[in-house]
Amino acid sequence: MHQAKCKTPSNCPSCATTALTRNHYFTGKLLVERDFTDEQHYMMERLRLHNQRLHGSGVVCGLQIKQHGTQGCQPRYVLLEPGSAVDCCGQDILVTDEDTIDLLAFPKVKAYFDKPDGVDHVLQFRICYRECPTEEIPVLYDECGCDDSQCAPNRILESYAIDVVVDPTDTPATYEQPTLVRHSTIGIGRAEAVVLDEAGGRVFVLSGGPAGAVYQVSSTTEAVETSFSLGRQGLAMAISRDATRLYIVVASATAGNDTELFVFDISGPTSLAGGTTDSAPIVGSGTGTPVLAVSAQSLLLAAYQNGKLYAWKQTDAANTPSESLTLTAQPTGLVGSSDGVGVELGVRHVTSARSDAVGIQPQDAEGHRHGPLHTCARGLDGA
Repeated sequence: MHQAKCKTPSNCPSCATTALTRNHYFTGKLLVERDFTDEQHYMMERLRLHNQRLHGSGVVCGLQIKQHGTQGCQPRYVLLEPGSAVDCCGQDILVTDEDTIDLLAFPKVKAYFDKPDGVDHVLQFRICYRECPTEEIPVLYDECGCDDSQCAPNRILESYAIDVVVDPTDTPATYEQPTLVRHSTIGIGRAEAVVLDEAGGRVFVLSGGPAGAVYQVSSTTEAVETSFSLGRQGLAMAISRDATRLYIVVASATAGNDTELFVFDISGPTSLAGGTTDSAPIVGSGTGTPVLAVSAQSLLLAAYQNGKLYAWKQTDAANTPSESLTLTAQPTGLVGSSDGVGVELGVRHVTSARSDAVGIQPQDAEGHRHGPLHTCARGLDGA
């Protein structure tokens, strides 16, 4: 059971960094207590600074709070599972065995047990690093003592302390966890894809169904500014880097035929309503839904489940992609590199169900090839 066996400091110890000094050993050197203490301090500080500066603080694993297994104990006791953590100073906190925490050991919690107020309260459990002197042994020589009754701890146990905060007001820090808040709803039914023209303040929405349509919506007022009826089922959509072209892949008007590429001029505020400026079947694409991406060099990339990969420069006609190849795997994701000369393509192998990241290098906007189209495959988590 968790008990306060050692004194826990009321305030966090200083985390200030000081210059580290190593012992210098040489034959004939007199070693005293200070030398051994400094040796330990040096190694501990190196590890602490490594944790603090490189890894940060937080729970490494475990340390879950769970309900006590005995029903009669549940109102008073909770269990802390084994685990480890790193505090803000970089100190390692290790819990090796399941610990029972007595809630009544904390005065603020006990006050609500003694005088219930009928209101639900939130309990926040906190764990901190502490050092506990243990194994008291006699001191054989004490330069400050006059007898042999002095004792000192033989070991320092690196332990922990638990604190409970009732109704905490602070919010735990989150890292790399963006918060999504629903702002409003654009009333377009059966939306299949969305692309954003941030500079132009426009959102393009592709609606699904046998007779799909594409809508241009103001990102400020959320009003539909213009639209165009595709007369086909829309499958995927992408926008050029300069926001002057909109690419939509649609199903063929004839069942079983290859998908088609529709290209729209969206350079004007309502030019979408004028219809396509170019369109053509994508030969060999099949009937599946592709993954679309536009690279930094304005290459339109389309990857299909049948392994087909196509690349169009912005000056290419819809029926003449600059590059195409066939992969021996099913593409699952596609993204262009920031320099515009490479593509990362997630694929799933049909026979082994293994997932890989495939490196692709198509031609750039000037038509120069920077390397073979299929350059490498890096294994990912195969599931």
